[in-house]
Amino acid sequence: MLVVREAWTAGGLASSLADIKGKLSVCAVHLKGWSLVKFGSLKRAILSLQKEVEVLLLQAHIRGSMALVQAKEKQLEGLLEREEIYWKQRSRADWLLAGDQNSKFFHAQASARKKKNTIVSLTDDNGSIHTSPEGISITVHQYFSSLFNSTNPSVEDIERATRGIESRLTVQMNDWLDDMFSFTDVKRAVFELRSFKAPDPDGFHAIFFQKF
Repeated sequence: MLVVREAWTAGGLASSLADIKGKLSVCAVHLKGWSLVKFGSLKRAILSLQKEVEVLLLQAHIRGSMALVQAKEKQLEGLLEREEIYWKQRSRADWLLAGDQNSKFFHAQASARKKKNTIVSLTDDNGSIHTSPEGISITVHQYFSSLFNSTNPSVEDIERATRGIESRLTVQMNDWLDDMFSFTDVKRAVFELRSFKAPDPDGFHAIFFQKF
């Protein structure tokens, strides 16, 4: 897609993860603008074409009008398909197939998912309720920082606790687990993701990385 190519090539090559993250942000901005142009007026275009088809059908007795009706209906089918795919991507209900003409269902799914994923408030360890984005963010950070914080046990404590546990890892298996991820490992993991799932908070579906 030209929009992605132009956004990605802007600013030169990426040489670090920070550069890649920056390019993804630029892509997101460009794609948002493209989406507003392509889909922002989609509903209005569909309604307008539907009215045109209705008028043309009333004039079907006029010679040559049926060819125009067929052309408009084909154009309308294309717009309806675009609307359906748009809402399918937004809903991430990928157990339904494109072609089911369930745009209303997909729209409801997208709205429900957004509502479900919205955190209205959180209560911290002291019983205080936080409703602001900053307060919720701090509460989440404190909770998980405490949850995954180490008590720094000594080597002797670890050996004592694991003494009765039989090791099932061979040296070769342990070396394999300690290896750095290869390009092949990362590519396989990405292409095993379901196409319309978003693996990261940036919102990019897996299909973005699979295709581009």
